[in-house]
Amino acid sequence: FPVTILPERVLLRKHLSELMPSNFESVLDVGGGDGNRYRNMFKGVRYICLDYDSELNPDVVASADNMPFENGEFELVFSSQMLEHVLHPRDCLLEMNRVLKDGKFLIITIPQTNELHSEPYDYWRFTCFGMKQLLMESNFECVQMIQRGSIFTVINQILVRFLIDRYNVYEKKINLLFVYPITKVLNLFFNLLEVSVVS
Repeated sequence: FPVTILPERVLLRKHLSELMPSNFESVLDVGGGDGNRYRNMFKGVRYICLDYDSELNPDVVASADNMPFENGEFELVFSSQMLEHVLHPRDCLLEMNRVLKDGKFLIITIPQTNELHSEPYDYWRFTCFGMKQLLMESNFECVQMIQRGSIFTVINQILVRFLIDRYNVYEKKINLLFVYPITKVLNLFFNLLEVSVVS
């Protein structure tokens, strides 16, 4: 599935590449499924993908609030668009803190506005203020927080997701031939609006 079809994912990858620290040897991807979405961003390091769903074939099958790793085992903990799918986000963040080496980094991405997805396991949306509070309660210091886009990214994301769901693109890949060109036009249009807001 082309990652460029989803506007939020394009911004997400851009921000991740900008935030990636240097000089780390081990990374834990929490909730990354089979790990294929981000594995190529972590070449040359020990990369472990943990997910609770064994059907996704992660490296380690476990819950994010009870991980089978030593204290401080990883130099980078990474989790993308997972925290909204757990009943107790604070417990998961505390566990991420436990397995993270002292003084090292957690990179986490979360939605503030998004369509319902992965039902019925879609529990939360987070504001920057709520996320800062959760991080503080989990013994993290928030060094940097980046908003992914403006209102135009949100509108675009909702329209693209509507098309994906309406034409059942995940199940009927042939429909992508129709949906993909429309999403390209939407992405171009809303990216122009986005640039005008940022400038």
